[in-house]
Amino acid sequence: HVLYWVFIILLFLAIIYQYRRANKYAKDNKALKDQYAMDLEKLEADFTAKSRYKDEFLAKMSHEIRTPMHAVMGYSHILQDTSLNRRQDKYLNKIQNSAKLLLNIINDILDFSKIEAGELNIEEIEFNINTMIDNVRNIVVEKANEKDLALTFEIENDVPLALVGDSLRMEQVLTNLLNNAIKFTKEGEVTLKVSTIRIDQEKIALQFAVSDSGIGMTDKQLSKLFTSFQQAEASTAREFGGTGLGLAISKQLVEMMGGSIVVQSTFGKGSIFTFNIQFTSPQIVEKRKYRLPSKELMNLSVLIISHQKNMAETLKQRLSYFHYSSNIAPSEEAALTLLANKAYDLIFLDALFTSSNRAHALDKYRATSDARVILVENKQDMITSFLNNRLSVDATLLSPFTQQNTLDLLAKVNSHSADITQHKLTKADMRQLKGAKILLAEDNEINQGIIFGLLEGSGINIKVANNGKEAVEFLQQEHNYDLVLMDISMPVMDGYEASRLIQDDPRIAHIPIIALTANAMRNDMKKM
Repeated sequence: HVLYWVFIILLFLAIIYQYRRANKYAKDNKALKDQYAMDLEKLEADFTAKSRYKDEFLAKMSHEIRTPMHAVMGYSHILQDTSLNRRQDKYLNKIQNSAKLLLNIINDILDFSKIEAGELNIEEIEFNINTMIDNVRNIVVEKANEKDLALTFEIENDVPLALVGDSLRMEQVLTNLLNNAIKFTKEGEVTLKVSTIRIDQEKIALQFAVSDSGIGMTDKQLSKLFTSFQQAEASTAREFGGTGLGLAISKQLVEMMGGSIVVQSTFGKGSIFTFNIQFTSPQIVEKRKYRLPSKELMNLSVLIISHQKNMAETLKQRLSYFHYSSNIAPSEEAALTLLANKAYDLIFLDALFTSSNRAHALDKYRATSDARVILVENKQDMITSFLNNRLSVDATLLSPFTQQNTLDLLAKVNSHSADITQHKLTKADMRQLKGAKILLAEDNEINQGIIFGLLEGSGINIKVANNGKEAVEFLQQEHNYDLVLMDISMPVMDGYEASRLIQDDPRIAHIPIIALTANAMRNDMKKM
């Protein structure tokens, strides 16, 4: 019996011991969990704070760098309108090119930061594919011309005219890929090809391919191609420059738009970057998207005189859309032979054929054929030179061209009032705004000087307010302003508050406001 009770007592003590131990463990575990939770909350708070500080730092740096960059680029542009000797003009061009390069680097770093922070949104807006590609052309064509590269846009006839997507980000990706292709190509050609993968009433899948005849890449270089802040190799970075961010950003933008990007490359022979994007169709896709004013303008006979094979084939494909039958002559002798044996309605003449004796060459074609002559040129200043020298041409086409450019040209050249001038906005055009009143709300004297310099001689009346409060007071005193140019960051009262006060006042709410800002973060755009 004694052993029995000893066993019971020991068992009871063991249970008490285990209970107290478990209770202590639970308390310790709860305290540990509470500590973990507090540490996690602290880490999250630290991360949020650091992310906010980083965003604020980037926004501040972006503004502070863009402001003097705006001054450099603005005053350089104004300086171009003054009398300069060739040496000064050369230096000024180098300043402008360097400023643009630096601005591109700033934009790349900012975009990279936005993507990393999840602040970059993809928009869904209807746009015209020809307008988008024309915008890209205007950015990249000058660099291609400087290196005498053949730049060609091959857009298949079934590619829809209207799309719904983010045209701005599409332009950014295409510009980056084309600029890279031009940068790494010393001679030969760079081509953008757009083709349809799938099309129905709701979705349109397109493929974009940028190919070049440049230096190409090895398998090792391809393996780190889309890595941030990386280039193919150190020697490439030294020779060609760049941050190595462009392709990384392009890849992420393509993926954010629901696509994917791949690259094929042969070392020493060139590269092809291909990506697919699916767009929303804004309407029922018509069978024929481009229509000439009259059916009588279709089914014409065309001679294309060019030794640039890609350009000639692209033009032939464009013209086939209108049921034009085209022959290509790769030399002057071949052209004269074809003209002697067949009647043509139109002649597309590569300007390179007329480089030595333009007037004499054109006279030979005119003597052989009654066809209307269209000059194809890749430099705007050369077209201006042709027109100033009154060469015997009926129209001009700036290469590379889209289907819309071709349609516009054919409509003009087949009308009785063909207009062959290539119009460029000048200060003479600005004089049409003579007498207009603009209120410039800007506290920075340098920026004030740039605005005055750009509008000098236009006859526009400009009044300056040094802060938002002054701007509101000026408008309340005089209600007849046509436009307000509003800086965002100003002392006393910023542009946001001033704009709200203007829009809340029924006497002046109708006056349009254009924001002037070096801010580029999404939160800044939301405030506008």
